[in-house]
Amino acid sequence: MATSPFRIYIVTDAFNNARLVKSQNPQQALNHVASSTFSVRKATPEDAFTAAQQGKEIENYKDSSQLELDV
Repeated sequence: MATSPFRIYIVTDAFNNARLVKSQNPQQALNHVASSTFSVRKATPEDAFTAAQQGKEIENYKDSSQLELDV
C-alpha cells in the first residue's frame, strides 16, 4: 500500500491565525491543530442542562464527505 506524500498545509482559525503543518492530507493537519488547541470529553447531563440554560444549541457533526475543503 502506497502512502501519500507529505505536504505543507496552512490551517487558519476564525481569528485568521495561521499555522503551517506538514502532513499527508488536510484532515491530518486540521486534527493536529485541533488536538493542540481544544480538548473534548463526553458531556454530562448537567453540562447539557447548563449549556441549554445559556442558550447554546447542540451542533450536528458533519463527516468529511459533507465538508468543502479548500486544498
